[in-house]
Amino acid sequence: MLMTQHPTRDAATLAVCHGQRPQPYRFIHKALRLKMTGVLSQLAAADPHDDTERRDALAALDELLAVCEAHLSHENAHFHRPLAAAGSRAVLPFEDDHESHVATIAALRAAARAVEDTPDVRAANLYALTLQFSRFVGENFEHMADEETLLTHALWSAFDDATILGFEHGLTSTFTPEESAYYLRWMARALSVPELADLLRGAQAGVPEPVFGMLCGIVRGEVRPERWTRIAGTLGLAQETPPAP
Repeated sequence: MLMTQHPTRDAATLAVCHGQRPQPYRFIHKALRLKMTGVLSQLAAADPHDDTERRDALAALDELLAVCEAHLSHENAHFHRPLAAAGSRAVLPFEDDHESHVATIAALRAAARAVEDTPDVRAANLYALTLQFSRFVGENFEHMADEETLLTHALWSAFDDATILGFEHGLTSTFTPEESAYYLRWMARALSVPELADLLRGAQAGVPEPVFGMLCGIVRGEVRPERWTRIAGTLGLAQETPPAP
């Protein structure tokens, strides 16, 4: 049964951070935060008059914006629509946020094109783009934190654990192998050792051994050797698991 009273941010944060139920937003949001801050730093440091630096930064931004678009679509289809169908009003502000983010992504792409199209004022336009993207990152950080707390709590109120895990599986099953590897690489860089062990433990129980070995190789290739040693020890894995090519 859905709660008629939604918790405050502080109450939802406390409940979720101390809870043991599925948290479908948590791992991917850690990866997105890492990627967003990296792109923001790259944009801020790029020399507007150095073609390689500037174009690399703009390419990194374009890649991130595509990831953000896909992420919005995934959340809408696999978490927000089921919540709305269950009668949860908690999801309504997040639907508005997603519509706003789509418009902002389009505006950021236009601003990025302006950097390349106006060489006489390229430095000014790159700075303006950096400021515009800074606002987008700030808005997304708050939005993602609220999804990880308020919306996670709403999911817990509306559905049992098996249903939530089913939503999550429905999302990940739409990924191509290349997409799965891409997201796993970023999560490997962003998650703690216990979180990575939990992530791989879940995969270990549900995928064939060769696939699990490939996933371990991807993670090992992205983390420091001492971190992999701790992950492998937690899972009882042989230390010689090869890294991904």
